[in-house]
Amino acid sequence: LTIYQAYHNFLEPYRIKHYRRGDTRTRAEHMGLSRDRLTAIIRELWGRRPFRGKLSLWTEELRTWNMKWRNPGVDFGTYVPKYISA
Repeated sequence: LTIYQAYHNFLEPYRIKHYRRGDTRTRAEHMGLSRDRLTAIIRELWGRRPFRGKLSLWTEELRTWNMKWRNPGVDFGTYVPKYISA
């Protein structure tokens, strides 16, 4: 959810119709953020391995990190992808 939120608000093309015509500005750039600053933010968010003890997370981010979100009506344990549990 956090990755989608960042992509949707910062990295998606401002308008698909304009993008197809060659305007490659993102939503962040349209709102006044320079491409250099946007690159720095992305590098800061995803440029290094995160360690829980070194992060300051919001409540929703903590729920995501700790896999505490639940789907209504689905009653099975915590889903852990195979690549994590291997």
